[in-house]
Amino acid sequence: MERKEEGGDGQAAALRDATLFQRQASLSTARLRWRGEEDRRVPLFVVAEENVPAQRNQSAAVFINFTLHSDLLQSWAESRVWYGPLVRHGRTCACCVNPFDIDQLLAKIFRDRATGQCCFFTQVFLICEKNVINEVCDMVVQSRVVSGMYGLKDSL
Repeated sequence: MERKEEGGDGQAAALRDATLFQRQASLSTARLRWRGEEDRRVPLFVVAEENVPAQRNQSAAVFINFTLHSDLLQSWAESRVWYGPLVRHGRTCACCVNPFDIDQLLAKIFRDRATGQCCFFTQVFLICEKNVINEVCDMVVQSRVVSGMYGLKDSL
């Protein structure tokens, strides 16, 4: 049996020069990040009050720890309000126990959309104060329930 020299075969040279890891993998390591138009999940935005879009009749809104005024509530396909702690101390902390957490609210909105119990929407906005946007994002990213239904988008 004859053995080919490593440099003589074009295929062996191509394999030697190939990278071991993918440079543009189709699956993201950030499980909640929205992957574009082919992503079947509902786009999810975390925005401050001043960044709420003017065109919102196809969108749902969740107001987080927010005192609402009437002009902000108008013309959403669906809107909900959630109050609760944004920072978690641990699973057994008495001040952090909330029987209806933000991920459960988002799951309920998704379920209501699927069963026709609310108006159909194409995207969801989590609206909070500007100084707590990072905490809200962290809370949503940690939820495995939310990552299967929603894809987090950076901007409109």
